[in-house]
Amino acid sequence: MSAPATDRLPAPVLRLLAGTSARVVVHDLYDDVGAEVYAAIVRADHVEVREVLRAVARTTGPVLELAAGEGRLTLPLLALGRSVTAVDLSAAMLARLEKRLDDAPRSFRDRLRMVRADMSEIALDELFGAVVLGTTSVTLLDPAARRRLYDRIRQHLAPGGQVVVSVAEDTGEDAPEEAADPVWTEEGRGFLLTEHRPRGAGYRDVAVLPLPLEAGEDGVVDVCTSRVRLLTRSELLEETTQAGFELVDVEPVATSGTRFGTVLVTLR
Repeated sequence: MSAPATDRLPAPVLRLLAGTSARVVVHDLYDDVGAEVYAAIVRADHVEVREVLRAVARTTGPVLELAAGEGRLTLPLLALGRSVTAVDLSAAMLARLEKRLDDAPRSFRDRLRMVRADMSEIALDELFGAVVLGTTSVTLLDPAARRRLYDRIRQHLAPGGQVVVSVAEDTGEDAPEEAADPVWTEEGRGFLLTEHRPRGAGYRDVAVLPLPLEAGEDGVVDVCTSRVRLLTRSELLEETTQAGFELVDVEPVATSGTRFGTVLVTLR
């Protein structure tokens, strides 16, 4: 294992790599290599989809999906028969979503509007019966940007509309700091998805390693990493209450393996 490549890796990942003699190359989870890995994992990950659909089905009217990515939630939302506006900052992710429409029913394309924008700065000409922000993507924003986001959501929410947000569950002092789960993609590729939440640090380190843990044809083990802000349910509820929202429901999200808990928060 090459030392210069691993200076950005959290301790749990270093332990996993200790037995390999291959050269380790570290990528950001959102660079060219990381984005491909991330997209493959997302396509295989159905966590929270059922819960989001159930929450949205209790609303009426068009749906605004923020941080839509390549459509992990977008396509199931379209399958409900609703019109969906999918917002993402990444042109590459929206292009992937566009490509996925090729294999979807023709009506999906007719009911989908894609918008490249910062979700905390959106200004659309429509009101929505449901606003969805999944995959704990609210943590991509710092506190100031989240305040702007809440204001933008309020301005785009139709009367009687609801907001559906996934966020990390509150954890106690005795909660584990590490989790690791295998993920197998539709193409048969294997990855180990790891999370490390140092107690009191306010962030979580995510890393993705190949399975089996061995070098590819180029003699390299690619490890993709990202450091994400940690926002808990209690913190989200405090922020959204201050922004004028009212709690409707909190539903645990069914997960597999050792993943940290996630909840789906519905607001109005």
